[in-house]
Amino acid sequence: MRKQKILFVLLFILTISSVLLFSGCSSNPTDQLSPTTDGFDRKSMLENITDNIIIPSYNNLNDKILDLQTSADNFSQNATNENLTDLRSKWLGAYKAWQHVEIFNIGKSEEIFYTLKMNTYPADASRIEANIESNSYDLVNQANNHDAQGLPALDYMLYGLNGDSLLVLDKYLSSEGNKYMTYLDALVTSMTQNTHLIIEYWNNNRNTFVSSYENTATSSLNMLTNDFIYYYEKGLRANKIGIPAGRYSSGVLTDKVEAYYRRNISKELTLEALNACNNFFIGKSFSSNETGESLKTYLDYINENTTLSDIIISKFENAKDKIEILNNNFVEQIETNNIDMLYAYDALQEGVVKLKTDMLFNLNISVDYIDADGD
Repeated sequence: MRKQKILFVLLFILTISSVLLFSGCSSNPTDQLSPTTDGFDRKSMLENITDNIIIPSYNNLNDKILDLQTSADNFSQNATNENLTDLRSKWLGAYKAWQHVEIFNIGKSEEIFYTLKMNTYPADASRIEANIESNSYDLVNQANNHDAQGLPALDYMLYGLNGDSLLVLDKYLSSEGNKYMTYLDALVTSMTQNTHLIIEYWNNNRNTFVSSYENTATSSLNMLTNDFIYYYEKGLRANKIGIPAGRYSSGVLTDKVEAYYRRNISKELTLEALNACNNFFIGKSFSSNETGESLKTYLDYINENTTLSDIIISKFENAKDKIEILNNNFVEQIETNNIDMLYAYDALQEGVVKLKTDMLFNLNISVDYIDADGD
């Protein structure tokens, strides 16, 4: 690491010297080198990430949510156990697809609070019930409904009613079933509409996005890199593992587990998210095994014969190993052997250090968010 830092400083000094030497010989500012010019094709990296990871991932999620919408319509028209089973299956498919896009909280997603509307957990069962009872709620503009909609709210609607997943169908077939069906339809419709807005945004703004590759705080590439690290640190490490396992509190918080009412898919969703992070880092296409320009190839270009990218990948692999030994049901894991949850947290934390400190230093990208975890 010391050699890498010395090399970086020398390159920085050499670049500055070049600017001072040749600045008087060119009348075109774009011909002058800046301290952030390193020769790497940052635009190609953005093109690969956008065309082969972001857009295909969102298209896949959109397909899954359209399937969910169709299934919800069928269940609304005919509330049978068979249709409920199919609806649950489509919900799981959408939840797994979601793990591949939550990283990209940028552009329209950030503008409409898409991530908060899609996956704020745990769901607030009391608010959901109050919305159902009143039949008066705003899922678009009211922030206090973020935890009463999206995938976690569907988790409650499909598995948590009557406090027993086996009794959920009875609720929809009861005298008050129409109220619950109306809210279920509203949840799925909202998800469908919001996802359409995101798809439309990427279709209309792809070229502008990939052209913003400068090394500035507001460039697409720098913000996207920060969003990736923020998601790995907060969305994956903290939310899925650390908070339920009591890493930030005086005791464990099992009700904070993702998909709390289904709960035996909590490990599956976490591994899906970790795989999405790894694929983003190495530039692996969502639709194939091909890889392109990425944070990995950027680091390899900067460091030449050094192994930082390999170390980061090894941290991902170690975290995966620690997660794979956990119970499929994180609630049961925490209640029976929480130490293994904390080991998984520690393994993910090792990746945070490499990404947030070493990688950003090597790429000369500044952190654009404040860490309030105290870790």
